[in-house]
Amino acid sequence: MAFSVNKVSLFFHTVGETRDVFDAASDLAVYAVDANILTTTAAISRPDSAEVWPSWSPDGRHLYFASAPILPPERFREVRYSLMRIGYDVESGAWGQLETVLSAQDVGQSLTQPRLSPDGRYLLFTAAAYGSFPVYLESSDLYLMDLQSGAYERLDTNSDQADSWHCWSSNGRWFAFSSKRRNGLMARPFFSYFDEQGRAHKPFLLPQQDPAFYDSFIKTYNVPELITGPVAATSRQLGRAVVSPAHPVTARLDPRVLESLQSR
Repeated sequence: MAFSVNKVSLFFHTVGETRDVFDAASDLAVYAVDANILTTTAAISRPDSAEVWPSWSPDGRHLYFASAPILPPERFREVRYSLMRIGYDVESGAWGQLETVLSAQDVGQSLTQPRLSPDGRYLLFTAAAYGSFPVYLESSDLYLMDLQSGAYERLDTNSDQADSWHCWSSNGRWFAFSSKRRNGLMARPFFSYFDEQGRAHKPFLLPQQDPAFYDSFIKTYNVPELITGPVAATSRQLGRAVVSPAHPVTARLDPRVLESLQSR
């Protein structure tokens, strides 16, 4: 399980989108559930850069993520993330070389939320004017990169409002995402068909029994995930597990990480 540890602050504007997020520091780590070991490497936990949005390749051999130099808070609109990846051997725990998949400087935008198609060919990501929290930015759009050719493009599925929080279906023929295109305020779940030629088709809103449901529903949909079966646990059970875990687990730190820290 790959995750990020973030030092973020939420602040507000008086004009336009009221909310914004600044990431003062972020690092990545990997938790081996069976071995109960927490590990990382200097390439994904640098003190001068923020690493966020980790996502595994389908074969588990590479960890994709977004990275940006750390800037002072007053320069938050200059923070732009590049898409990176690093090799990882699950059996030995050895890390590979850090690679730049797509540079923010080349695109001129902040690139986050990398998600690979199940066949490992396509990379779906979000591009925005700045920062690492695109759901708050009207400039957020979905982009698709063909990892075989290196070509990338802005998808026609986008709108003039924030489009982000995307995920693939298990067969790679669909992807879901959250969009604020209806009113610019609340994100709604949309679906787009993705054909074998790599084209995304016209998105449609998640249907509801009441056609007027979204006109009065004031909550927002974030982080849609397409799954192949029902969730076994209830929302109440999940809530209890988070708030008051009956069996807390203390992970062991990878000895190689300890050696690296002690040698600094």
